[in-house]
Amino acid sequence: MPSDLEQKIDGDNNQQAGRDINTTINNFFEDDVSFDLVETEKIIIDLYELSKSIETKEDFTYNRIKIEDKNKQNKMEEYFAEKIEEDIVYFQEIKEVLYLNDEDFTDRFKYIIRTIKGAIIALDNKADLTPSKINKIISQFYKQDWDYKKKQKAERLIHFMYFSCFIGKKESV
Repeated sequence: MPSDLEQKIDGDNNQQAGRDINTTINNFFEDDVSFDLVETEKIIIDLYELSKSIETKEDFTYNRIKIEDKNKQNKMEEYFAEKIEEDIVYFQEIKEVLYLNDEDFTDRFKYIIRTIKGAIIALDNKADLTPSKINKIISQFYKQDWDYKKKQKAERLIHFMYFSCFIGKKESV
């Protein structure tokens, strides 16, 4: 309970100002982005465990629009050049695990994509994945009590999802 002096200076019924001043609470923390972090962690662990057992390596092919067009639509040109491009060498491993056609893994992977898409759209009701949005998604991994390697793998997984057109705007131009 504020003292009389605090109430006169800072808050409700402030008579010195000659009017009421409504006290508002400012939340200086960004709203959390909500997606299934528990299942994402399991996917990351399984992904890298399954990748160790792959004997036949598939070619990394994908069906998506040109990355330049996708980057323009999502305003991701600089982010791509600075962050995603260096992770491309790891995408082969992720794609190979998806080629295994392990139904449980594929279903869980699709579920993670859906939860992340929902989080992206919830931020501003748009499917595009701007640098600000991708940083909010990735910041959720940094809050976890994971070692840095797992956090790094999570970031690469999100970058793979963007690059392979699972998330972000991807209309053909």
